[in-house]
Amino acid sequence: MEFISGAGQFIGALASLAAFVLAACFLYAYFRTGSLHILFLWMWRRVSGKREPKDADVIELLDERYDRDTFRFFSGVRAESLSQAKKVKAWANANNIPLSKIARCGRYFDLTALRIREDKLPSCPRRISAWAGVIVPFLAGVVILFWSAVIQTVYFSFTADGNWFGMTKESAVRWEEPNAPLTLAMCQSRPLSAAQVAATGFKPSQVEDICHYLTASDVGQQWKRDLNEQQMAGIILFLLCVVIAFPALLYLVQQGHAREILEDQRNRGAGDPPVR
Repeated sequence: MEFISGAGQFIGALASLAAFVLAACFLYAYFRTGSLHILFLWMWRRVSGKREPKDADVIELLDERYDRDTFRFFSGVRAESLSQAKKVKAWANANNIPLSKIARCGRYFDLTALRIREDKLPSCPRRISAWAGVIVPFLAGVVILFWSAVIQTVYFSFTADGNWFGMTKESAVRWEEPNAPLTLAMCQSRPLSAAQVAATGFKPSQVEDICHYLTASDVGQQWKRDLNEQQMAGIILFLLCVVIAFPALLYLVQQGHAREILEDQRNRGAGDPPVR
């Protein structure tokens, strides 16, 4: 059977989307909690049904881990235990600091001592380096994305020698010979003289391959597909640049929120220290 009904395609797409959403939910839950306990609990309940453990110690352990991960998920604070979570919450309430702000401090907030790790905060040169680590990859990604969206030349490389050349629907040109293109008109008037081939900078076998591409009946569609693939590669490279810049951005965000909390505590004055 070489075809499939529209309903079948819809159901298949819907199933794929549901699987993707479910996987994304579990990944987000793990990112927030840093624990697989909820996933394991969900898997165990699918296997064991509604049966609950009867041992009091096991029930207490499961309840504590569930409550701890629930606190982690909704607050973003990676408390090591439920008791630590309660202490952090009490400290945040007493100092009028949102739990979300503490979470955004990341490694710069000591959950045990309930204070900002001032000695770990980066110096000015390190912050400048971090900004460079954000700006340079991001700008490079934007340039790549803009270039891939605007350029109307598809770039290829020969498998034999690895040399690159650009191609439009009507010509091909080597980077080293930008003013000597191999045009569609030249391909249609083959055979070319040795002087004409040498002027383009391509080898005779390469000229034949390029002319076969340019004179194909579906050259417009094929060139459009190749251009779309090149644009998709530009999008992928842009996303890669964003991923490269993300750690430095996270570093700056965390230390920025930590400094805000530290400044707020200092504004309380020496005679009015933060509540422990």
